Amino acid sequence: PDIFMRKFGHFLWVLKKHQGAFITSDQKQVSNIQFRKENTKFDTRKRRKTNGNKERSIKRRKDNKESYCKENDIGALSSRCWPDFFTEFGTPVCAVLAILSDLGVPASCEADSYGALSMFIGAYLTGKAAFFGDPVSMDEGENTITFWHCGTAACSLAREDTGAQAGVHCNRKIGPTLEFGCKAEPKATIFRVGKDADGKFRFFLAGGEVLDKPKQFLGTSLVVKTKANAEEIIYSSVKSGWEPHFVVAMGDIEKEISELANLLDIPLERY
Repeated sequence: PDIFMRKFGHFLWVLKKHQGAFITSDQKQVSNIQFRKENTKFDTRKRRKTNGNKERSIKRRKDNKESYCKENDIGALSSRCWPDFFTEFGTPVCAVLAILSDLGVPASCEADSYGALSMFIGAYLTGKAAFFGDPVSMDEGENTITFWHCGTAACSLAREDTGAQAGVHCNRKIGPTLEFGCKAEPKATIFRVGKDADGKFRFFLAGGEVLDKPKQFLGTSLVVKTKANAEEIIYSSVKSGWEPHFVVAMGDIEKEISELANLLDIPLERY
């Protein structure tokens, strides 16, 4: 936890009671965030099998975490989900994290604290919620990479023709999760705060655009046409041992990330 403060000026709290890792910063005043209904609404009429009890449960989880963030000045958070939320609460945490991201508290899953920090940086520099997910598919012909996760993307990223819909988790078959493809973005930045084999911080950076594509898999997804060769990005990043999650920031922030890396004396791996 101390390395967060030394390098990024953030505290890292690991809270077993809440099954999550929370990042705080005195520069991020979460208490000033207001609920933006238009950005956090998802259509429960267009859903696969879920029920009102689950929706009420997820609202309680959202309210609890939102209150905790406000009371403790949380700037971003990452929550455990496998298997804790499914076994203890009978519901996934996906929708909660999505709503929090739209409320100005970037939220990642699978206890990826550095992923949450990456989301925080991407959202701060663009003024928009950042997408968090795994690169799961590649199209060499289109030179594209598809990023996906179970259903945690902020509702404000959803395509306008479908909106953000409620569904069930692709593995556990319980809900609600969010289901949609993300809207197009002419300039986007793939970014990650990670660590190398020696445990030292490093930045991943690549540029591209988010294409106008429908949902690719169950959950939330987007398709990025990269500036560099997509196949080389995938193979090189795997060989370099990068973590499985990446952030797609909705804007061109390559220059800012490069300057941040120089300011913090963190190696930058540009793809």
